[in-house]
Amino acid sequence: MRGVKPKNIIRNIKGIRKNYSKNALLYLLSILFFYVSLGAFSMLQGIYLKELGIEDSLLGMILSFKTAAMALASIPCAIIADRIGKKKAIIISMLFVPICTIFQGISTNIVVLLLLSVFQGVMNSFLVVSEGPFFMENSNNKNRIQLFSYSFAVNVFSTMVGYTLFGSVSESMIPMFGDILSLRYSMVAAGIIGLAACLSALFIKEKT
Repeated sequence: MRGVKPKNIIRNIKGIRKNYSKNALLYLLSILFFYVSLGAFSMLQGIYLKELGIEDSLLGMILSFKTAAMALASIPCAIIADRIGKKKAIIISMLFVPICTIFQGISTNIVVLLLLSVFQGVMNSFLVVSEGPFFMENSNNKNRIQLFSYSFAVNVFSTMVGYTLFGSVSESMIPMFGDILSLRYSMVAAGIIGLAACLSALFIKEKT
């Protein structure tokens, strides 16, 4: 590992902290945990519902209603986010989306799962509509495009990690707990990891 020295690493870290605002870096750290959780849940949810014996039509309804709710709620959530501030909107999303993940891992009632899925979609809208304005407020002309690029990269990478990590973890627990319980425990664990995103977002300072 020639050329990789502690001084160079420290210099690079200082350069990142200097070029990008603390708020932007905290947000990137938050979505790292958030999308690991969301990626894991997206991968596990369909398998879990199939293991519960839910019919394909109901499974499609649960999955599609979440997407529809996120789309329909985007405009109201944008208005609310503009009133309460981007930080609060981001925290709301990063708090309630993982909580919905946890409860969907616990519940077996179809109606409850459907309602949780819809609510999760609505809460996810707060993050979707807040990210762009948040980066606009916490960047300049030199680093704005880079921040959007980093956000997209973190999103894709974290989602991939969620798929891979929790797929392996869930499969490794099957001999001990069986299919349903291993999926349930994995979804609860994914939700708990998602709550770490909320803790990081608490340190963001609201722009006035």
